[in-house]
Amino acid sequence: MNIVLVILEDTHSFNPTVYPPLGLLYIASELEQQHNVSIYDLRDNPIENIPNADVIACSATTSQSKRLKEIAPILKEKSKLTIVGGSYASWTPEDIKPYFDCVVIGEGEGVINYIIDNNYKGIINAKDYNLKDINSICFPARHLLPKNRILSTELWGGYRFENDIPATTLITSRGCPWKCSFCANIPQKVRYRTPENIIKEIENIITDYNCYHFRFLDDNFIMNVPRLRELCNMLAPLNIHFRCSGRSDLITEEICSLLQLGGCNEIGFGVESCDDSVLKIINKNETVDDHEKAIIMVKKYNIKSKVFFMSGLPGETWETIKKNKEFIERVKPDKWFCTLFTPYPGCDVWNNPEKYNVEIINKDFANYYQTFPTKSTIKTDTISNEELNDHHTDFITYIEKQYK
Repeated sequence: MNIVLVILEDTHSFNPTVYPPLGLLYIASELEQQHNVSIYDLRDNPIENIPNADVIACSATTSQSKRLKEIAPILKEKSKLTIVGGSYASWTPEDIKPYFDCVVIGEGEGVINYIIDNNYKGIINAKDYNLKDINSICFPARHLLPKNRILSTELWGGYRFENDIPATTLITSRGCPWKCSFCANIPQKVRYRTPENIIKEIENIITDYNCYHFRFLDDNFIMNVPRLRELCNMLAPLNIHFRCSGRSDLITEEICSLLQLGGCNEIGFGVESCDDSVLKIINKNETVDDHEKAIIMVKKYNIKSKVFFMSGLPGETWETIKKNKEFIERVKPDKWFCTLFTPYPGCDVWNNPEKYNVEIINKDFANYYQTFPTKSTIKTDTISNEELNDHHTDFITYIEKQYK
C-alpha cells in the first residue's frame, strides 16, 4: 500500500523544526517493512497538495488538536483509511474519534501494521497488543526527511544559547516511573535499549550525516547505572558530544565520571521550583538541596547544568519566586529554561484539580502555550490567574537579566 505520514505544523514552539519527529519516523520505519511510505511535512507544504494514498496517518499533541480537526476532512478525502496517534489521541480518544477512522492509544509501532492489514476502524489501545522489544524496533526512518530536518544548528545549545553546531536527537529508553502531578506522560516501566543497539544507531548517524553532537531525549538518561557504565565506555572511542536529562537526586560522583567519559557536555535537571513546599505538592520527590548538590557536583566534571523551571505551579507564592532567584544567585547554573505550568489532559492536576485547590479557567487547547510570552490557564484558592501571570513575567525578566 501507499502510505503518507503527515507532520503537523506547531505554532506553539519557538522553532518547530529543531526537533526531528522521532515518533513518526519510528512508525515510518515499521511501515517500510511492508509498504511504500512517504512523509508530507505541513511545516513546508500546503495541506491542499497532500497526495492521495491508501492510508494517511499523523500524530498530534494537545496544543495541535485544533489544527488536527481542521485538516481531518481533507485527509479523509485523500485516503481510504485515516489514522491518528500521539499524546492527544492517547488521552482524549473519544474527542478525536469523530474525525479519524482509527485512533491509537499508546505506542504505535507494535500495532500500526495490524491496523492497516485489517483495515481496523475505531479506538485501539496499543497496550493490548505485543510491542516488540524496543531493541528490535527499526531505527527511525530519518532518510525520509531532508537533511535540514534531521540536523539542526539550534538544537545543541538550546534556546537563548550557542547555536552553530549541527546536532540531532536520539532516544535510548522509554518510560518514566515517577508520577509528577504536572506531567501528562503515561507512568510506565522503563524499558532500555542495549548499549550495542544504541551504538549502532549512533554509528549510522555519523556515517550518514557526519554528525557528532546528540541530544538524548530520555526522561532519565542516568537511571540505570550498570547500563550507563557499559554505554559510556562504548561511547568514549566514538568521540561524540551529547546532552541528556536526569533527576538531581540520582546524581553521584560515579555517574558524573561516566558521563564525562562518554562525552556528556551538559545535563538538564527538572528543578521546577526552589520551594520545597511546592515540590511536595507536585509530587516531585526531590528537594531543593538535591538540586543544589547535583549542580555543584556536575560542575566538578566540567559538565554544564541546565535548569528547567516551571512557574505558576499549585502552592506557588511570591516567596517561591524569591527562593527561585536566590537559588540562581547561589548555585549559578550554566543555562536555564522556564515554562508556565499548564495542566494538560492526562496529568493529575487536570484529572483532579480540586486536590490541588486549582480551578482550570481556560480549556481551549489552541491557547495552551507553556513558553513565554503566555498566560496561565488556572487560578488557585489563594492566587489569582493575573498574579500567576505576574509571577512568570517577573521571574523570566529577572533570569534574562542574569544571563545577558
